[in-house]
Amino acid sequence: MNIQLPVQMDQEAFLAWVQGREERYELDRGRVILTTGGSRGHWQITANLLKALVPPRRRRRREKAAEYLRLPSLLAYLVVAQDEMKAWVWIRGAKDFPPSAEVFEGRDAVVRIEPLKIDLPFAAIYDRVGLQ
Repeated sequence: MNIQLPVQMDQEAFLAWVQGREERYELDRGRVILTTGGSRGHWQITANLLKALVPPRRRRRREKAAEYLRLPSLLAYLVVAQDEMKAWVWIRGAKDFPPSAEVFEGRDAVVRIEPLKIDLPFAAIYDRVGLQ
């Protein structure tokens, strides 16, 4: 199936457009991007391939988190730094997400994402990345 994605879109238009769609999309600097998966296997593979990710910047991280945290189907949102052993995780509570992320740091840290029943140890996430 071919889907013609909108060329540019603001945050409000994107959130209205994406509701009810079976496929998963994200908004990146105004561009709509079709994304894949979300299974446990996807999370584990992603954790091992983090060295390919662009390091998060504070302002961009806040903006992107704000976009995702408004999605009603989202249970958890995880951001992992590439240049230091640090991660930010938001987990939906009974009503909504907390106002700020839980921050994990250091080689011995383990990110627990309870709604997905997964643990992501930093030792595995940062394996062969070359950080101390």
